[in-house]
Amino acid sequence: MQAVRRDNDLRVGRAPSDKMRAAVRTDVSLLEQLTLEARCREGGKKYRFLVDEPASRGGLARGPAPLSYFLGAAGACLLTQYAKLAILHSLGIDTMKILVLGHIDRHLGGGFTDITYQVRLTGSESPERVKRLADEAERCCFVHNTLKRALRTSTRLYLNGALLDRSVGTDRHRLRA
Repeated sequence: MQAVRRDNDLRVGRAPSDKMRAAVRTDVSLLEQLTLEARCREGGKKYRFLVDEPASRGGLARGPAPLSYFLGAAGACLLTQYAKLAILHSLGIDTMKILVLGHIDRHLGGGFTDITYQVRLTGSESPERVKRLADEAERCCFVHNTLKRALRTSTRLYLNGALLDRSVGTDRHRLRA
C-alpha cells in the first residue's frame, strides 16, 4: 500500500514539462524455429517468458504469440492502474477483469486498426466514482496513452454486469457513444 501511494505521489501533480523519464528493457533471443525467449529485470528480480507462434503459422506453440502478449500487456497495464487507484481511493471494488480485443489488418505493412477494452468491475462502489476511476486509470496508463495516439481505442465499462459507459476515440478526438 505504501509503495502504491509513493509511486502515485511521484507522478500526480507534475506538469508534462517536468521530466520524469525512465527506461524499460527486455532482451529477446531466438531459441528454435519461431520460439523466442524474453528476459527482463524488475525491481532487482529476473524474469523470463517464452513467445511463439502456433503450429498453423510455423511455430512450435510453446508460448503465446507476440500479439497476445501485446494485447495482454495493454490490458494488464490498464487494469494495474485501476487496481492502484482503487486502493488509493479506498473504493468498494471486489473484482476487476479486463478483456482486450484488437482488430488487425494482416496485409504486408498492416497493423492494429483498433483496440477495445471491456472493463468489468463488481462491488458496492457508486457508478459515478467508478466512472471517475476509469478516466483516471486511462490517464495514468503509459500503454493506453501510447496506443490512443496511434489508433482508435474504445472502452466499455461495466459495474456489476451493467454497462456504465462506452467511450470511443483517440487522443485528438474522444467521443462518448
